[in-house]
Amino acid sequence: MPNRPNHPCGQPGCGVLVPTGTARCPRHTAPATLGQRPYQRPASDGFYGTYTWKQFRASVLRKRGNICAMCGCWTDAPHLDHIIPRAQRPDLELDESNVRVLCSSCHSRRTLGDIHHGR
Repeated sequence: MPNRPNHPCGQPGCGVLVPTGTARCPRHTAPATLGQRPYQRPASDGFYGTYTWKQFRASVLRKRGNICAMCGCWTDAPHLDHIIPRAQRPDLELDESNVRVLCSSCHSRRTLGDIHHGR
């Protein structure tokens, strides 16, 4: 059976020919880590699964509601964000003045900003 001919890379505008069974050229192949979260909390940190945290989070959300403190939108999946990260000030992890309600989008931007600025 003859080999099938190469075909163009799947990236729009790229004309590099790639072998059958390969979608894109090496330049346009996503790195293996692309789909992964850029930061993952260490597996040993069980703080967010504790009863104390869950009760604290529920209490703050009852008081403040599901309104994002950054963009003002209503969110059905609120995140409670530590203003000063727990890594810097673990003594403030259950201090209401150090947390704010964020929507997923704002929380993601904040988390990425912390990572890029070494927080």
